Amino acid sequence: MTLRLRKLSLRVATDQFPMGADLEFAPGLVVLRADNSTGKSTSLQAVIFALGLEGMLSPSHAIPLPHAMTHRVTDPDSGAEVSVLESEVLLEIENGDGRVATVRRHPRHNDISANLVTVFESPGLTSDQWVDRRDYFVRVPGAAQRESGFHRWLADFLGWELPEVPRFNGPPAPLYLETIFPLFVVEQKRGWAGVLSRVPTHLQIRDAARRAVEFVLKLQASDIALERQRLEGEIQRLRSEWQSIASRATAAAQAVGGLVQNLPDLPVASWPPSASPIILVPLGDGWHSVEDEMARIGTELQTLRASKVPRTEDAVPGVEERLRELNDELQAVGQLYDELQRDLALDQEELDGLRRRREHLAEEFRRTQDAALLGRLGSPLEDWIEMEDCPTCHQHLPEALLSSGAGLQLVTLAEAEARIRQQLELVQALGRDLERTVLAKRLKAEAVEARVHELQRAVRAAKQTLLAPADSPSIAHVQQMVELERRSEMLATAAATLKRVVSELAPLAARWRTAQTALQGLRDVDLAEEDETKLRRLEELVVSQLKDYGFRSLPADEIKISLERYTPTHEGFDLGFDLSASDMIRLIWAYLLGLLELAREHTSNHANLLLLDEPRQQSTDPVAFRTLLHRAATSGAAGQQVVFATSEPDRDVRAMLVGTNHTYVSYDGFILRRRDN
Repeated sequence: MTLRLRKLSLRVATDQFPMGADLEFAPGLVVLRADNSTGKSTSLQAVIFALGLEGMLSPSHAIPLPHAMTHRVTDPDSGAEVSVLESEVLLEIENGDGRVATVRRHPRHNDISANLVTVFESPGLTSDQWVDRRDYFVRVPGAAQRESGFHRWLADFLGWELPEVPRFNGPPAPLYLETIFPLFVVEQKRGWAGVLSRVPTHLQIRDAARRAVEFVLKLQASDIALERQRLEGEIQRLRSEWQSIASRATAAAQAVGGLVQNLPDLPVASWPPSASPIILVPLGDGWHSVEDEMARIGTELQTLRASKVPRTEDAVPGVEERLRELNDELQAVGQLYDELQRDLALDQEELDGLRRRREHLAEEFRRTQDAALLGRLGSPLEDWIEMEDCPTCHQHLPEALLSSGAGLQLVTLAEAEARIRQQLELVQALGRDLERTVLAKRLKAEAVEARVHELQRAVRAAKQTLLAPADSPSIAHVQQMVELERRSEMLATAAATLKRVVSELAPLAARWRTAQTALQGLRDVDLAEEDETKLRRLEELVVSQLKDYGFRSLPADEIKISLERYTPTHEGFDLGFDLSASDMIRLIWAYLLGLLELAREHTSNHANLLLLDEPRQQSTDPVAFRTLLHRAATSGAAGQQVVFATSEPDRDVRAMLVGTNHTYVSYDGFILRRRDN
């Protein structure tokens, strides 16, 4: 899990002569010193560019290098600007297994895109071995997943297996390298605003900073979070699959004018339920099961089939009696349909009123919560709660009751919030019950309407029988058999569909039970004991550094590392505006160097690399900066590498480095200079 920089080479082809710079990086502490605007930051930005990590800086696809690498560069010898024709960045790197590779990328080239990265599996810059070449792509979709993606290669080079993490939109994605490297690299322009302010959000990864720290520290919480995410996804899929299967039974019931009873809308762990799912169809003023209706129709059909189809002249007396019965039933069913429609209209009006009531209560609940929050923050509350309406029926209260002498009992915001919540829950429950009632009545009305049409067909058949020739078969008798057979077939189809649905839901219930049990076991688990040990040790490392750096905004011993967010906090709040600018810089030093030092004691995914551009921000005390340098110098003995780029005066830097193991590189003038080739 190590990334060591070995050598950086910047090469620029101009319209007059070649230019460039070479910078070797030794293990341990490396201090690169140069004056401002001479190319110091360009060198570290070139490292970011070579590794395809500019996405950690912004969503822009613009080249993150100054114009000296892309358009015009100043010649130190003449002071004149010359045009850049082509340029390339080469970076030689080494991993923890001693494997060396050289990466090449072009900021400007007439034929080669900046999205192309060439990798030589050899030390091209230090040993002039340019072998085992392969090209990869970067900054395009798939760069972290596909075989030819450079970030997939780089993750493999580092020995990292990037976890899948949830995104705000779309399916899960890998924890992109752009979200991880801000814990190892701080560039000057955007990097010093906050402890984890550099972790990009434009990649749409949920809790990107938290996921990055979990990965770098190799916390088991990351595995727990991923397993929780997998289980939640499984539960959501089971819910959708259950609803899809159950909807087939509902559709089958509606096709015969009925409804399904005892079939849960959402998955359940116990299956089959104690009350078996059934389909009910209306009969008169009540409901009975499909099986009972099929039995009734079967008996009636058996009687009709056993009897000989009468001729019209023989059937007339019976048909006339049947016609009277049909007309009577048609009148009764029509009245029932009208009553159901009136009841539905009244119920719908009541349901609409409950919905308006629910919306009003929800708004009152939000206002009360806002008022309570503002009260906790010190805001006066007199203008926030206006008791001009009755909290129950919302009718305007009489002026006599609103006067101060009415003896009304005042309640606290907490009491008001509780009362409104109770009313809201009651209204929601009433609404759900009424919605079920409306649905049942609507289905019954549809079934009654279907019966009206059936009776109307029977009436027409009876009348046709009475008008038919005397020796013809009774149309009414035949029509009655056809209607009953059709109804029986539809009921049988609905019953068979329900039986299949009940069978298909059984394995879903078992999977649901397994997933819910596993998820419940994870809900109470956030940190393993080893995770908490790591975070507590990180806290100790951060606090000890803050003391050494002269941190003054708060007592250093009161700084804690949050066990939920893994960031420095004070009294449960993230540190930000309550710190001075210089103390925020000290906090960033302490946190990032703390992550590096923690990797020496515990297993982690840290790259064992830290690059800081202009770490002495906000005129931080020179004594604190000297302490930082001395502490960073211990990285060499641990096989780590720390690179500082600074524009501090040469004499001051040399004095600060006395007594440390380090590599010091100081430039006078521009870093980019004329080259021999």
